[in-house]
Amino acid sequence: MGKLRSRFDQYVRQTIEEISNYLREYNLLDKDMDLPDLNIVDQEIRAPNPDWTSGVSYAIETAPTIATGYEYLGDFEKALEYYRLGTYAWPYPWPVNPAGTHEDSYGTRGALARLQLRAAICTDRVGDSERARKLYEWTAKHYKVTQEDIEYFAQTNQFQAIWEYEPFSAFALAFLGRWKEALKIGEEALHWVQQDARAQTAESYRTPLKLLPVILALANYKVHPSDDNRLSAQRMLDPQVVTSRNHASHLLALFYLYNLHARHPDLANPPDDELSPAVRARQGADACKKWMVSAGITLDGTPESLKYLDQNIRSIFQAASNEQEKKAFLFFWGSYFGEVALEELAGGQWNFSEENMLAWTLDWDMGEIELHLWAFQHVYKYATAQTGETLFQLWQETEQAYINYGLAMKYTD
Repeated sequence: MGKLRSRFDQYVRQTIEEISNYLREYNLLDKDMDLPDLNIVDQEIRAPNPDWTSGVSYAIETAPTIATGYEYLGDFEKALEYYRLGTYAWPYPWPVNPAGTHEDSYGTRGALARLQLRAAICTDRVGDSERARKLYEWTAKHYKVTQEDIEYFAQTNQFQAIWEYEPFSAFALAFLGRWKEALKIGEEALHWVQQDARAQTAESYRTPLKLLPVILALANYKVHPSDDNRLSAQRMLDPQVVTSRNHASHLLALFYLYNLHARHPDLANPPDDELSPAVRARQGADACKKWMVSAGITLDGTPESLKYLDQNIRSIFQAASNEQEKKAFLFFWGSYFGEVALEELAGGQWNFSEENMLAWTLDWDMGEIELHLWAFQHVYKYATAQTGETLFQLWQETEQAYINYGLAMKYTD
């Protein structure tokens, strides 16, 4: 499980630093810009006998990771340079697919497809859509499970061997605009996920499982356009959808999700009246920070800042002039409380399935169990003196349960 408690953004920064240090050691970073020196990489790749021990292979392999990390941190200029480096993931100078019967091997198809898809996404992100299309065509060809494969894996209860391939095949087909095929393969993948008990528990953090609902929502909207399907597709493009307690899986899932964002800006950036509840909660948390400053209270997004809410929300709530104002206060405070917990405890997601704001929860999939935090309900009970337990105390209880459940899952695995 790794660090059960660590913040995702800390993991991202540490990962970037570790990769960058390695590239510096092999003189693959431009000393002035601290970015990959693509001239050196190009020379190494073009050499008659490339020296793959020079660090170039590692640089290309890790390029998607560090590019996604920079994009997550909001530095797209640096991200773009690493996406450029990632375009070398399919061997230069972009040969045609190897021919022969070995292409029929499940393992060989997967090995080819992983390289091709990684290169396709990076190539697409830097704007070379024609080359990306070719790579996506190769990916769709290789990232597939034949009927013979399906029969074998189904008979031997190796369902994961099916569902870990098909979401990526659907992803490539989606880029190519082959939405009906993407939907069909996505639905087939979902069928095998539902047959696999581990996919609901121990394997639930896996990137294909995080990506599958996103692809299904997009394909369903493209094949069956409707207002409801559009809203569903918009919400599935929210980065929160692919969160995981496994940081490496989370970062990898963002690599794919960011590509879908770039390909579908109309869905990724909906008008204000169609924003997902999760986005509204983030906006509510930001509004809470700004609004509390006007009351002389600074909130920095840390768990300790919840103590300032504990000291002030009762008096502020009682002084509210009407019910509408009270409801706004509850939304601000509940959103802030929840977003603090999301930031600190990896893998959580908002659940807004109920109409009543007090029933909205934060949920963490802990394997065989779920951990829940009723942020809005607790804020209401504390603000109205129905409970003496502070927000900070509930945070501590939630954090401890998160750690305990995570350790239990780790030892079970």
